[in-house]
Amino acid sequence: MIRFSVFRPALIGVLALGLTAGAAFADRVGLAPAWDMDKSQSSITFKGNQMGKAFDGRFADFDAIIHFAPDDLNNAYVHVAVKTAHVDSGDKERDDTMKSKPWFDVKNFPDAIYESSMFHKTDDTHFVSEGNLTIRDVTIPVILPFTLTITDTDDSGKKTAVMQAAVSLDRSLLQLGRGDWADPKSVANNVDVAITVVATQTP
Repeated sequence: MIRFSVFRPALIGVLALGLTAGAAFADRVGLAPAWDMDKSQSSITFKGNQMGKAFDGRFADFDAIIHFAPDDLNNAYVHVAVKTAHVDSGDKERDDTMKSKPWFDVKNFPDAIYESSMFHKTDDTHFVSEGNLTIRDVTIPVILPFTLTITDTDDSGKKTAVMQAAVSLDRSLLQLGRGDWADPKSVANNVDVAITVVATQTP
């Protein structure tokens, strides 16, 4: 699993689109082959620190539009919508706080969106996605190195892909935790996120 960092907007000038726009893009002719994500095997987890005490969490529900082929990166596209109301850190009070207005404000912004803008290949199993992460009304650019393995699952040639990545996000750049919560002494700014996506290629 590879670690990667969030870069400030001055370094990458890419445009974030909403869920509807992302779906429209995904219908465009000429995209790389489509993949269906297996939700039961895919996950987004995170590690935070509150008042000096580390805690783990996850987002239990997210959807992905995936068009990808290692030899056709110009036509690759990924759009992920994370249902922020489904955050789970194992503590109801903390979870309710994260859903509240100073944080994810799930009533007004139910989805956190990651949308790719371009891809690069490092070697046969290592790639980089450049794109934008939008949470609430804030968008920041993200560079996302990831590992990818693609295997044939049966004699028919059906393919399964496993993608893994990890990112250290600075919540202050996303303005997550506003007001009194902005103080990193209460909640550390650094949040480590791990991503696993398992998907099968659409016939």
